[in-house]
Amino acid sequence: MAALISGGWLAMIGGLLLGPSGFDVVTRPTLLQTFPLLEAGMGWIGLMVGLQLRREVLKALPNTLRKLVGVDTLMSAVVFGGAAIGLLSWCWRGRSNAPVVEGTIVLIAAAVGWAMETRSLRGEGAAEERLAVLVRAGGSLASVVAIVVFAIGIMHANHPIALGGRAWPALVIAPAMCAALAVFMGVAGRYMLTLAGKQTEYQLAVFIGVVAFVAGIATELETPSLFAALLTGAVMANLKGVDLRRFERFILGAEHALAVIFAIVAGVLLDPVIGWGGLIAALSLVALRLIGKPMMMRGALRSQRARHDPPGKGELPARSRLYAGAARQSPIATVMLVSLVLAHPTEASQELLTIVALTGLLCEVLTIARRTPAPKATAPETAANAAAPEQEGAAS
Repeated sequence: MAALISGGWLAMIGGLLLGPSGFDVVTRPTLLQTFPLLEAGMGWIGLMVGLQLRREVLKALPNTLRKLVGVDTLMSAVVFGGAAIGLLSWCWRGRSNAPVVEGTIVLIAAAVGWAMETRSLRGEGAAEERLAVLVRAGGSLASVVAIVVFAIGIMHANHPIALGGRAWPALVIAPAMCAALAVFMGVAGRYMLTLAGKQTEYQLAVFIGVVAFVAGIATELETPSLFAALLTGAVMANLKGVDLRRFERFILGAEHALAVIFAIVAGVLLDPVIGWGGLIAALSLVALRLIGKPMMMRGALRSQRARHDPPGKGELPARSRLYAGAARQSPIATVMLVSLVLAHPTEASQELLTIVALTGLLCEVLTIARRTPAPKATAPETAANAAAPEQEGAAS
């Protein structure tokens, strides 16, 4: 129950009951009228993710973690991308102008990463703690990759942008404009935070102003607010002049509330009538995650540790439920699909949202039901694990 609540799945089911597919208390047109407020919420989430991209933190990341995220991204592009383009071509056959390529990129973005919650899966021992740290850190870094891939898919589908009397591809101009916006608002936001000092109410005013401005400009550029706000947060995090730690703790306090709100919104926007094609697509993605993700994580982590660490140092458990936890879908996937439906409320985008939501829910439930107990360590092994330096896990 705790895993379902933390994943937002119960809130999503509640939104489904409130929406047109349930008791029709909240209609989709009514929800779409709140588009500016919801886009500001998207900007809030993107800024929270971007603020984590401090230069010193990225430099301190171990090679193990970088390889893990790189392998996961490659696997998502090749395996999930190949499956997605085949499934969508089959599901949307007969539709004119079906956005198969853009839909495939969106599903690749949803496939990147995994859920970062480890409390329900973690066992005892120093090795389990080290693996839990890698799971959490890898999931956070993969969220950044997922947002970038998602933005590429959206911008690829956008119309050309007129600039200087010439039409330019949106995939060329929009990222450059978002980067310029991020630099401008990052510097301005950092300066305004300096003026705000330690007064929480002024900090909140600055934060809402930055988020609203960035989200508004990104909407005009037909670019995901998540992406523009991510860049802005990264710029703010790497500028000198004011300590953002207290400010980060302040805005992260709203993380759970935002997750619940967008889970309810996702439930309202869901269209459960996706036909056999959509159901088969979701079940295929579930199977790929349950089989491929744990194998990918186990192989990437163990091979990297064996190459760089001497025997007995930085050991990871041979068997752990945390490996199976990689099959769970990242929470950012649902947020990205909600952003897609809000910006493009089409039948195809609603189907993609339902496929992703169903994939995430089934992976969560099946991972909870799956039992993979770690083998009991002998006395010498336990002593060796206990003697392993804890500083390495903290650095990771």
